[in-house]
Order: sequence, then C-alpha cells, then structure tokens
Amino acid sequence: VKLNACELVNNKTSKELATSIITKTELEIRLKQSEEAFLKESTRVHEISNKLNVAETETKRINDSKNLEIISISEKLEESDCKVSIYMSENEELNENLARQRQMYYRKKENWKTL
Repeated sequence: VKLNACELVNNKTSKELATSIITKTELEIRLKQSEEAFLKESTRVHEISNKLNVAETETKRINDSKNLEIISISEKLEESDCKVSIYMSENEELNENLARQRQMYYRKKENWKTL
C-alpha cells in the first residue's frame, strides 16, 4: 500500500495529535493527583499545628500552675524561716535567762554554805 505525501503528513499529524492529547490527559491527571496530595498534606499540617497549639497551651497552663506552686512554697519557706528565727531568738533568751538563774542559784547555795 502506497501512501501519498499528503496522507503521510496527515497520518503523522494525527499520531502527534493523539500523543499530545494523551500527554495532556496524563498531565491533567498528575495535576489533579498533586492537588489532592497537597490538600491532604495541608490538612495534615493544619491538624499538627492545632495539636501543637493545644500542647503549647497545656504546657503554659502547667508551667503557670507549677510557678504558682513554687511561689506558694517559697512564701511558706520564708514564713517558716521567720518562725525559726523567732524561735531561735526566744530560745537564746531562755538560755540566757536559765544561765542567770543558775548563777543566782549557785550564789545562793554558796551563801547558804557560808552561813
């Protein structure tokens, strides 16, 4: 079968056109798949971002709670330190008073012996 030049050109052009249509269809399919993958990944990133925000908020709440707890413990410790200081002063006074009373007792005892 012999084809004339015009039929050869038309045949070649038809093949190129068919190939072009297939390539365009493949590219459209790939583009659609890429868009779907992008949307899926965007949704995943958004979900992760939301989880991170929730975790950050919870971490801040826990830290604030712990800081308040630390402040409360520090205040109680200061109060205890003050009480200990007061008790030590009172104890020192009692010891001095006791030492004076002992001296007085021994002096009186010595005085009784000499009488």
